[in-house]
Amino acid sequence: MSKWVLRVGFALIAVGGLLLSPVMDFIPVDLLIWAENLFSAETAGKHVFVRAVPDQELPVVELTLIGLGLAIVASTLRFRLKR
Repeated sequence: MSKWVLRVGFALIAVGGLLLSPVMDFIPVDLLIWAENLFSAETAGKHVFVRAVPDQELPVVELTLIGLGLAIVASTLRFRLKR
């Protein structure tokens, strides 16, 4: 089970890093809306308008994913059973 938890931690770190990278600017906006609608109970509208406005917000979600991934990886490596 520790290998599974370790892989989840690395996956969270990778997703957080990808969201922070400039590569995120090249992902189509419709993809993000589609992914958000997967977890939403509301029906999606026919047209969705997205306005791109530059801002100086802190990337809270991305940094949380990276921090959570690092915590999972560190705790898994620290408390791994010796065989």
